Amino acid sequence: MSHVRLIRAALPYLRQSKAASVLTITSYSVKQPFPTWYFQQHPGRTVGLTKSLALELGVAGIRFNSILRPGPKQNASTI
Repeated sequence: MSHVRLIRAALPYLRQSKAASVLTITSYSVKQPFPTWYFQQHPGRTVGLTKSLALELGVAGIRFNSILRPGPKQNASTI
């Protein structure tokens, strides 16, 4: 919900800008789900929000992108 609130608050300024851009960051679990509910649901919602806003507000010149953050790495402490 924080994504929605922040974008909603910034929207008037984004509309005034000539080079408006919003970047969301999601975790790797959107591509490879982890065995917990939170990590499976949250990133998918962020990607969906980004795609929806790109379709809706792209015509106003506001660019929306989403970055996929790398997933967990195995090391001696996680094995």
